Amino acid sequence: MCVLPILCRAQDPKSSTLPARYYVGAHLNRTTYEVFYPSTPGVTGTAPWEVIIGRQITTRWAVQLGYAYSHSRYYENPEYTLTTVSGQHIYGWRSSDVWTHALPLTVRYSVLSQPRARLRVDIIAGSAWVNARAGDAAEEFIDGQSQGRLTDGDHTTQLYLTAGLGARYLFGRHLEGVFDYTWIRNLKYAPEYIHLETTGNAWGITRSISLGVRYRFNIGKHKPKE
Repeated sequence: MCVLPILCRAQDPKSSTLPARYYVGAHLNRTTYEVFYPSTPGVTGTAPWEVIIGRQITTRWAVQLGYAYSHSRYYENPEYTLTTVSGQHIYGWRSSDVWTHALPLTVRYSVLSQPRARLRVDIIAGSAWVNARAGDAAEEFIDGQSQGRLTDGDHTTQLYLTAGLGARYLFGRHLEGVFDYTWIRNLKYAPEYIHLETTGNAWGITRSISLGVRYRFNIGKHKPKE
């Protein structure tokens, strides 16, 4: 072939389906966490989005850090109205807010990682740092006169273990679609009956589902190690 008068070129590495080393992503995400406030156990979560940054360490190994936030609010005014026997008019309102911040740190290992394969399947494992704050407020009125506002709140920061499976489809070296399904377990000990009341299972397992896209890019000229 070398002596034939034909122009020959090596394959352009930019046309390869090998992914670039660094990536950022935005996912539609719904995650539930079992949380233990100082006063009571409960369930909180993040939705509907998550952002991530990551690095492809080798062709199989990657590490990423995500951030997700959610604020859920209940407010009812009036929540109740009634009239006493003496004719006094009573009504009241109530509000409840929960703020949740989550930082999941994840390691990904690709079990299907052929150099030219577009579909990749990953095993996912890691941890998550979660900060949750809950606040309640209520006020009652009798004949239009406030009887005082009642407020209460809880705050906690906890760690979780995560494990699951992920699937990625490479549209090219710079863009891929991702679907992840993850199981989550709070590291704080609690009896089985507490888990049953909060999560519906004796192990306190909750779940995370995410679907999104990632954009990959390179910094420097080094390639991932095989």
